[in-house]
Amino acid sequence: MRNEATRLRRKAIKDYWNAKSEDLRNKPHKFYRTFMPFLGSKKVKESLEMKLRINNSITTNQLQIAESMGDYFSTIADNIGSANDAMDYNVRDHESIQAIVNYRMAVGDDQSFNFKGIRISDVVKILKDIDPRKATGWDTIPPKAFKMGSTVLAVPLCDLYNRCIESCHWPKNWKRGEWVPVHKKNDRLDMENYRPVSVQTIINKVFEKLLANQITAGFNERLSDYLTAYRKRHSCETTLLMLTEKWKNALDNGESVGVLSTDMSKAFDCLNHRLLLGKLEAYGFDADSIRLMSSYFKDRFNRLKIGETTSSWKCVKRGCPQGSSFGPLLWNLFQNDLTFVMRSNVSMFADDHQVYEIDNYVSNIQTKLQASAQKATSWYESNSLKGNYGKYGSMFMSRVNKLKDHKLKLNVNGTDIKAYDSITLLGVDIDNALNFSGHISNICKKSSQRVGVINRLRNLIPQNAKLQLFKGAILPHLTYCSTVWNFCRASDSRKLERVQERALRAIYCDSNSTYPELLQRAKLPTLYNRRLQDIAILMYKVKNGLCPDYISRLFIIRSNQYNLRNNDFIIPRVNTTGYGKHSVRYIGPVLWSKIDRKFRELKTLDEFKRIIRKADLAKHILPNNCINCTLCYS
Repeated sequence: MRNEATRLRRKAIKDYWNAKSEDLRNKPHKFYRTFMPFLGSKKVKESLEMKLRINNSITTNQLQIAESMGDYFSTIADNIGSANDAMDYNVRDHESIQAIVNYRMAVGDDQSFNFKGIRISDVVKILKDIDPRKATGWDTIPPKAFKMGSTVLAVPLCDLYNRCIESCHWPKNWKRGEWVPVHKKNDRLDMENYRPVSVQTIINKVFEKLLANQITAGFNERLSDYLTAYRKRHSCETTLLMLTEKWKNALDNGESVGVLSTDMSKAFDCLNHRLLLGKLEAYGFDADSIRLMSSYFKDRFNRLKIGETTSSWKCVKRGCPQGSSFGPLLWNLFQNDLTFVMRSNVSMFADDHQVYEIDNYVSNIQTKLQASAQKATSWYESNSLKGNYGKYGSMFMSRVNKLKDHKLKLNVNGTDIKAYDSITLLGVDIDNALNFSGHISNICKKSSQRVGVINRLRNLIPQNAKLQLFKGAILPHLTYCSTVWNFCRASDSRKLERVQERALRAIYCDSNSTYPELLQRAKLPTLYNRRLQDIAILMYKVKNGLCPDYISRLFIIRSNQYNLRNNDFIIPRVNTTGYGKHSVRYIGPVLWSKIDRKFRELKTLDEFKRIIRKADLAKHILPNNCINCTLCYS
């Protein structure tokens, strides 16, 4: 009897998971919603009920929590800023605005900007692109209603939007939103560890998107190359690749590198509306456009929502709504003038700023970075932002043995900046030897935990469901920004391959087949071959002008019409294997020359990707990323 009960229980469990796996075919979002919590995904829906520490006591009263968090989010920036925030301050005299005006005069930029009338076709396109699963705003009109009625609603909405532009007025009900508290990290009982993501009404989101498209078209080419977030063709990977390749080039030439990573407290919540409007005017926004943007910021109200509980409406005097179309764009416009102060050797991805100096002498790097740290911090303070000095960090890199353990000694406003052997930038752990061993250990650990879950469920879930979970929840960890850390140690590369092999054995319940046989069955390349494919795709983008300028500048395109070497790029001369040959600026052109010309000349990126994903590029490059060099054969 007991054995029969156990058998029936196991059968019921298997039938349940089989039924849930059927969602993969028809309702994939439900499939992932069911399985992702078991894999430790961050994309787990927040609980409808919260606990919070208020006045040193833990409460579960949802209304009290909503009111307390609403008050906190609406006043989060009240104590951040300077006397320049006073209402009687003439914002046009602000040093940042003067810097913008002076820069535009120096480069001969006399362009102006004004919001233009909106076409019905533009409204239809955005309405049709709405994700019906997105959250509903406070007006309770679901996104699905706008999507289904896009062709009918586009005409009256277009007329309404154009009237708003003509009158330079943003309707007050459109400026209301609901905060959803999203946990960042650490103690869930502390409200400081939550981020206020604003859920806007669809009618407002569409209007923001339409205007944001106009601003992007007018300013994308005018923004600094050093701003790399929220822009087409830019990504975390291109940002990190630019930084690491420049550092490798310097180390290959015998120079040293010093890096300073800064941090701001509540950056997006502190954006000063008056100062931003002054900057927009300095960049060339005409009077009517400034009036419309001023109306957008005036009398904004939000309330906090937890499940079905909402707080009272709170007035929001600062910040850009996180979760809106305008937020990221306005932040980039606001911080663009920092590049006029820093000029060079700076990378700005949202509120993550990195400053670096390259020199032959440690003392020069120390002096320049100290000055840069002070300049950046002064800019934060004058722009009503707050530097989080405790999270500033520095790192020093050199291939000179006696300097490898050197620590930079920097100080900002009386606070010593910590020196590290490794810093985390945009989710990648970068060590001072640029071998990425620590980063690979971390991603192997995270991925192995998820492989263990699949292994425990291997007899309960169908093969196709397990394979899809691997591709959706594990493979992204093993490939995130992989062109950046491709030049890792051979032992680390093998460690990554073993994780993928374990996953495939769990998926197919197969302990006998070889790794190549498992890959062929899953129609997957080795992780190493996949990284080479990514580099080949990058080279295609460089050749065809599909990547940021700072990536294109890493390579030299051959201009000679008679190219007898069958290569579109000049292979650079390098001095070392570790920092020269083991770099994308070197491997990229070499790998590109190995690809058949008919594939290199394909007309579209999608077509090239389709071909290159089937290619075995590893046969052209040794597993340690060398091309038959003597050192690696010895």
